[in-house]
Amino acid sequence: MLVNKIVFLLLVVLALTNCQTAQTPSKDDLLSRAALTSISSMGDFTGTSYSWLEKATQYYSNPKIGDPTLQGMLQDAISNALSVKGYQYNNNSWESDVFVGYVAALESSLSSEEIAEIYGVNPGLPELSSDLNKYEKGTLIIHVFDTKFGQLLWRGALQAEVQFDTEPNARWQRVQNAVNTLLRDFPSAGAK
Repeated sequence: MLVNKIVFLLLVVLALTNCQTAQTPSKDDLLSRAALTSISSMGDFTGTSYSWLEKATQYYSNPKIGDPTLQGMLQDAISNALSVKGYQYNNNSWESDVFVGYVAALESSLSSEEIAEIYGVNPGLPELSSDLNKYEKGTLIIHVFDTKFGQLLWRGALQAEVQFDTEPNARWQRVQNAVNTLLRDFPSAGAK
């Protein structure tokens, strides 16, 4: 009898821990519910400088995120994160050690399936919100190419919910957090 009660209580506890309620995510909570993946063939790479590879920078514009400053925010956040890791920007791209590019898109412009097919990565974040007027899944992909041979050295992708009515300062902080999270495991300059 006691064993049956214990088993019943354990089943109730397990059932309650698996229940989810549909809540509007807070600003702080949004990035904590992100999916991240990366691929690397950096090997013994010891470079210290980078340049932007314009052909590898794509911004899938969408009326929901019509703020033209977003592209600048992304590039500034990536530059800041690379600087912290010891990389220096080189204006002369052919003297750089690596080219850096990125892709930013909402699910309605570039689906997870298309991302996997085109870029070979898929963080796999499920849809988190039913209010598509206020939130949508967004993807940021950063890729790094060798300047000598054009080979892909590293690619990372992060998916999170994008909140459309975010204040500019909060959006900048969120972009920085996303980029820092995505580049967290990217090797530091000169590392072996």
